[in-house]
Amino acid sequence: MGDKEGAQICYIVVLILSLGFMIWGLMDLLKKQQLNESSATDVISRQMRGMGYILLALVVLSLGGALCAGMSGDLAKMYSK
Repeated sequence: MGDKEGAQICYIVVLILSLGFMIWGLMDLLKKQQLNESSATDVISRQMRGMGYILLALVVLSLGGALCAGMSGDLAKMYSK
């Protein structure tokens, strides 16, 4: 397996992780109020946790994309010009 194939696999893994965190965050964010959530604080806490997962998805996507670009040598080509 060459560098290009490894970088492509890296991009796919990063995308899957990022999409997983994004979906998990949206599920927490958009879920209706549950019966065991008695106060507004519980709902806001769950919604903030959902936003945290969405932000984590963005961090995974940006750092993972940079890591994969470094593996494939695209960053070196971009900065060498």
